[in-house]
Formats: sequence, C-alpha cells, structure tokens
Amino acid sequence: MTDGKHCPACSRDIGIWSIFTAGLPSLIRCPHCRARLTYRGIFWLIPIFLVLSVAVVVGALYASAWIPNLRPDDQMLAAVGLMLGAWAVVELAVALFLRANRELIWRDRGAVAPTSPDAEPSAAPGTADK
Repeated sequence: MTDGKHCPACSRDIGIWSIFTAGLPSLIRCPHCRARLTYRGIFWLIPIFLVLSVAVVVGALYASAWIPNLRPDDQMLAAVGLMLGAWAVVELAVALFLRANRELIWRDRGAVAPTSPDAEPSAAPGTADK
C-alpha cells in the first residue's frame, strides 16, 4: 500500500524537503533512489497555485508600500523578501497536506526501478555491443 510519505519505488520516506523544493507536486524526485514521483488527484492544485502566487505578489507589494520611510529600492527588496517568506509558508502547507492526504505514485510506471546513486550504471536497452 502506498501513502503520501513513502516512495513507491524504494519504500523509503521522501521527507518534506523533496516536496518543498520540487516547486510543483508533479516534479518530485525521491532523494534516495531518484525516482520521479507525483501525487494522485492533484489536477486542482495548479490553478490554486496560480491564484495563490498572484495573491502573494500583490499582498507583498501592498505590504511593502505600507512600510514607512522606505526608498523605492528598499521597498522592492522588502516586497521580494515578503514574497519569499509568504511563498515558503504556502509550499510548507501544501507539502504537509499532500503527505497527509494524497497517494504518492511513481510517474514512470513502465521504467525499471532506479538504482541507488552509488551503484554502477547499467547499459541502456538496445546499446549492447554487437
């Protein structure tokens, strides 16, 4: 049985960091076996990400404009900092939600399970010496 925490290819916990740094839940890689992973039933998440990103940008620009006595350069720097901080909170909330409520699946179902990074690479199919 798969859950939202364990890699279906190597059965090890992928952690929060691999979801957090993926950017989108369809770009996750297992930190152990490097398998490409995604969550089942996340088609609704992309439009929500777009709406949230616009809200974060607009909110950060307005919030930085309310800070008194800032030059325009410092105001833009404050806006970027607020955007990054707010987006980190959004990413963390999404990562925790996905781990708890969605099923993690292997994106390349037809592929052979990836090996560990320290294993010797094997020849690709069809490239054997003739």
